[in-house]
Amino acid sequence: MQGNKEEVITESGSLKNERWFEPSILDAIISFNGKTSFSLNFSDSVSTSEYYLANNVIDSITKVSGNWHERSISIENYLLKTNNPYSYLDSAGLDLKLKNGNWLRAPIDTLVDEVGNSFEHYFKEHGYYSKRTQWFEGNRFKLVNDLYDEITNLFG
Repeated sequence: MQGNKEEVITESGSLKNERWFEPSILDAIISFNGKTSFSLNFSDSVSTSEYYLANNVIDSITKVSGNWHERSISIENYLLKTNNPYSYLDSAGLDLKLKNGNWLRAPIDTLVDEVGNSFEHYFKEHGYYSKRTQWFEGNRFKLVNDLYDEITNLFG
């Protein structure tokens, strides 16, 4: 891939960024210093199955809930029952079963005000659990790898 260095100038006239290449095709692997690379290629939409529950199921298990927190607990209890061999919740916290048969206690980082974990889904075919980590205000979703017990924070 050949290209010339190109300066990108903002409306105010200040230098914003520099581009060193312009890909000529979208089926390409672009490598930077041999350390970082990414692939560009055409794709089409793929069908995915909804991992979350249908609205009528959610409504049936949350009709007695008085607020959103109670709703989330009702939904989690239902999901824990349907994913019983792979996850459980007790007074000490959420546990997820790893491929090697060991159980991982989903950690809570009190240094960043985490107060608890909720089970969301087990993507068994992909090897990941989805869990919601609750803060005092707000929450974040995380993926837990069922082979290496690595945890990835999700944003957005």
